Amino acid sequence: MLSASRTLVKQYALRIPILSNLVGIKPTGLVALPLEISIEIMKGLEWDDILRVRQTCKYLCEVSKARPVWQSLFVKYSQSISPPQPFRPDKPIQNYSSRELETVVLRWKAAEVGWLVDGRVPLRERPLFMEGEFTGECMHLVRGGRWLLVVAPNGSVEYYDLDVSQPISHSLIPPPFEEHVRVRAFMSVDMSPMLDGDEDGQNLTFHLGLCLQRFRDLDPETLERVSPSRQNIQIWRVAFRDKEGSSIEGLFANCLSSFPEESIADTEAFDLRGRYVAYSAQFYRGVGVACSVVVDWSSANGTNMAYKRKYLSGAQGVKLSLLPGDRLFTSYSESMRLYDLLSAPESVRPPSQHEFPHERPIWKTELRAFESDFVSGPFFIHDSSRFVMMDEHGLRGLIIPDADFIDSEGGPTMLLLLKDENSKSQHPHVFGYHRGMGVYLDDIILPQYLWPDEQGKEGIAHAILSPSPHSVRVICMDEYSGRAAITLSNFKDHCIIDFPIVSGVH
Repeated sequence: MLSASRTLVKQYALRIPILSNLVGIKPTGLVALPLEISIEIMKGLEWDDILRVRQTCKYLCEVSKARPVWQSLFVKYSQSISPPQPFRPDKPIQNYSSRELETVVLRWKAAEVGWLVDGRVPLRERPLFMEGEFTGECMHLVRGGRWLLVVAPNGSVEYYDLDVSQPISHSLIPPPFEEHVRVRAFMSVDMSPMLDGDEDGQNLTFHLGLCLQRFRDLDPETLERVSPSRQNIQIWRVAFRDKEGSSIEGLFANCLSSFPEESIADTEAFDLRGRYVAYSAQFYRGVGVACSVVVDWSSANGTNMAYKRKYLSGAQGVKLSLLPGDRLFTSYSESMRLYDLLSAPESVRPPSQHEFPHERPIWKTELRAFESDFVSGPFFIHDSSRFVMMDEHGLRGLIIPDADFIDSEGGPTMLLLLKDENSKSQHPHVFGYHRGMGVYLDDIILPQYLWPDEQGKEGIAHAILSPSPHSVRVICMDEYSGRAAITLSNFKDHCIIDFPIVSGVH
């Protein structure tokens, strides 16, 4: 057995030209080499080779657990994966143990294999117990797949650590109003670098925005409204709570801004990026007016409503995205629009006192059978903002350049990423940059696709086994970890699904 293992590792060493002259070393071969050299040889192997070598003998098993081996693979794979990058560290990389780095790498590779396998691949499924009913606007799976954020019916925010065997809820943000009231909530997470200074440069924080509307109380006998509706917008910085600089124990949040807004509107969409929040709403003053509002939250903190707002009348959307270059993207029904925020009128008057002059988009398009509820992104990459969406022909990609453009010249480009006859399904779908997850008939479908500036195999879509797919209503997915949080049709039952991870037996 030992002789066979030496032969195996010598063959692996031949893959590394600099170290190939070590193959003939005597008397006992590789196992007699200094640990540092064995580690250098192991760093040249792929992840599956390392797991095989680990099973050959005790010495090589210990070498395969060395931190430099998995740090090398972590750096290699994170640099080889086309952006957007799949991993946002929750602590400095130098504080990751060998086992933690190995877990991250194996999760990436297991997901990569899982997405590619054609056929009915069973998923690892775990129940997730939540109290109350939750909708898609109130759930977010943080990139990396570990942290699930959920807005409770009273407007408070809870989080779940999905890396533990039985996730439980932890409080992150308290209720905005009296605890017993019901709140309609929209949540947006901004993972971009912090504008007000991430001094250590470790990207260990992100911003979370909430748009919270308190429902009016009704008299149980007359059913008349006996209390006013209230609306509040909050911005929080979320950071990772570690234990003595090593393991991460949980999350905590600090409020950066909180300000009221008039409640004469029914909010339809909400987005946070950088210093700005945007929300799309129907304002009712005798006649309904569709309008989107953009606010610099850093200057709106407090109880006063006399803060500056940019108004874009007619910019209605169930999907709303703030983009580089002071632009706002909206999608509604079968239409998409792009607006220039610099030309939008600005006023400190609240919506009830504003005249809502119509604002013309700088670009617009229509798509038949376009489902605006299932627009992805945006993904900020290659000096552009990119979206994935679905119409009657399949999956489409939209590329909006960051640079200014005149009319259609050099402007947004729409292209077909994956032709799919099942794309007209009304069941929920969610799309990442290269992969998606959706429900069709009795299957969960896993589409994969490439962009025109990438090389690789053509897009495909295949089915996997799933937990009652016809009853799935909400999907939150992290494409690079291969993990998804699913809510079923009653909005009370939830589960976590993963591609089976390869065990490293660390």
